[in-house]
Amino acid sequence: MLPSPAGTAGDEQCHFEFELDELAALPQEGTDGERPPHTFRSGSIYTGQWRGNNRHGFGQQTWPDDTRYDGEWIANSAEGRGRFRFADGDIYIGQWRRNGFDGLGTYYTNDETTFYGQWVEDQRQGFGVEIGGGVQLGVRYSGCFVGGQKEGSGICSWPDGSEYSGEWRLNRINGSGSYDSLKGGQQFKGQWYDSQKHGSGRYDWTDGRAYSGQYMNDQANGFGFFKWPDGRKYEGYWINGKQHGSGQYVSIDGRGRLLEWREGRPVQEEVPSSMTK
Repeated sequence: MLPSPAGTAGDEQCHFEFELDELAALPQEGTDGERPPHTFRSGSIYTGQWRGNNRHGFGQQTWPDDTRYDGEWIANSAEGRGRFRFADGDIYIGQWRRNGFDGLGTYYTNDETTFYGQWVEDQRQGFGVEIGGGVQLGVRYSGCFVGGQKEGSGICSWPDGSEYSGEWRLNRINGSGSYDSLKGGQQFKGQWYDSQKHGSGRYDWTDGRAYSGQYMNDQANGFGFFKWPDGRKYEGYWINGKQHGSGQYVSIDGRGRLLEWREGRPVQEEVPSSMTK
């Protein structure tokens, strides 16, 4: 659904490492705690607490590219709770470990996409909630993340009221899951691959029609069973969403006929064949 936050993958870590050599050359003596603002050769400015020649305690550092960190430090590393603003306007507020996002935190992108959840070594890892902005405005995902991507169980809802609940892999719908369309009322329960219906599943329409069978690339493909609300039934083979091959058709009066089908129509005689959406 949504890309990984633009400012992750270590961009902020580089900023924290810019002045390490200069810091190591500073005298280790000095008053611990608050000191006057310190300007580095790069133009960065640190204002806050110190321990020897280490930024240590609470402090703020700004860089010439308009990047800024406000938060806790331990021995020159962002550690604890803090807020980091990237040069492109993205913001992370949360827990830190060794200059990286680690623990609980919220990430805001400049297109107003928001992620709140668990982080490990700068990656979204564990449970989280992602709310889309920009072209994905109103799309909401709640579920598991692995290595920064949606992976495992999750629920995604869209502005039109539709919702998917099930398995994900590499930011795509993969595995078993259920999709409900609130606007149209249709429901699909079954297997998915690369965000398409693929495998075995059942599709129900609001008017009482239902298909149960095999899918490939989002279409009925293979063997499947279709029923109409008036009692008619078809049981047989499908290709690209249409009856194709041998199939048993049962009419309203209960009479069954084994027919050969081509692209949704019987070869021998004409019978109603409006089966797909």
